[in-house]
Amino acid sequence: MSDKGLFVDISLTRGAFNLRVETSVPPQGITAVFGPSGSGKSSFLRAIAGFETPQSGQIALHEHVLFDSAQNIDIPPHKRGAGYMFQDARLFSHLDVRGNLEFAHSRAPTGGASFEHIVEAFDIGGLLRAQVSTLSGGERQRVAMARTVLSRPSILLLDEPLAALDAARKSELMPFIRRLSSEFGMSVLYVSHDLKEVGTLANTILCLKEGQLTASGPAIDLLPQLQIGDAMQIDRSTWFDAKISHCDTALSAATLSLSADHKLILPLTQAMRASDKCRVAIRADDVSIALLPPHGISIQNILDARVKSVTQDGARVHVKLYLPDVDTILPELSAFITPLAQSKLQLKPGQSVSALVKSVSLSA
Repeated sequence: MSDKGLFVDISLTRGAFNLRVETSVPPQGITAVFGPSGSGKSSFLRAIAGFETPQSGQIALHEHVLFDSAQNIDIPPHKRGAGYMFQDARLFSHLDVRGNLEFAHSRAPTGGASFEHIVEAFDIGGLLRAQVSTLSGGERQRVAMARTVLSRPSILLLDEPLAALDAARKSELMPFIRRLSSEFGMSVLYVSHDLKEVGTLANTILCLKEGQLTASGPAIDLLPQLQIGDAMQIDRSTWFDAKISHCDTALSAATLSLSADHKLILPLTQAMRASDKCRVAIRADDVSIALLPPHGISIQNILDARVKSVTQDGARVHVKLYLPDVDTILPELSAFITPLAQSKLQLKPGQSVSALVKSVSLSA
């Protein structure tokens, strides 16, 4: 049994489906439970919360045994110290926002962040008097997250909390989900089959398929390999972690300094702040290659690079690049070009080129 964080070693059978998982979850950070529909993600979370009972095994949180089939231990859900958030917010419709929050706060253990701090952190001070029925989908989820944090759980279990929201509302909520761990020091288990969500939020990833744990480890290591079913959902994206060095509100631009000579410019969002850590993704389709540094173009991100390899990838050519002086932050960069472009450029390993990055995805 692990002496820190969450330890799970269970077998749970429902009809013809069998979930068999043995793993440990760090005491802090966001751990994504990733996999296709029907892989056992929600059953895994529900077993931890105590909503489903495994046939055998053990579950322990911070050395406290929550379930042990051999010792006949099965702690009730309300005593496990786990905060569970469903796809729908499940707020109390007969209470206003303040009433929903105070209901959780009044029953929580002492200590931890104050009521005022949590209200401010989730930017819901202006909603306290609002009735639940008047809230937008994004507002409901922010209130639900705040209510869950106010209950002061030892671990947060989020079961696809963004599934019912459109892309714009998802982007608005992701910084608040990151804050659950970074600001409140909680361990978060986040169920999703959406690669963008996982890439943006996760520090660690657990991959499930057909009830089995197929891979686990740091997100940066696993993101390039992730699959949904038999098809790659990720399109050769390069993922890395960096820090925002400067925010220019007048120009709506944020700067990432990779080295003294290499910088990335990104569109500034309301959630970004200088010195914040962030997860960055650069799609291979958004990287072009030039033999000489171009001038007088709208693309802001032009990086000095060298060719690492050139391989055929279906109907396209996959070019791997590396930036010699930033290889600890950005080990390599992928680009897709056409066979016609390769016939003209004649790219070879070791060749110096300019990488033109047309779009960078970032969530601070």
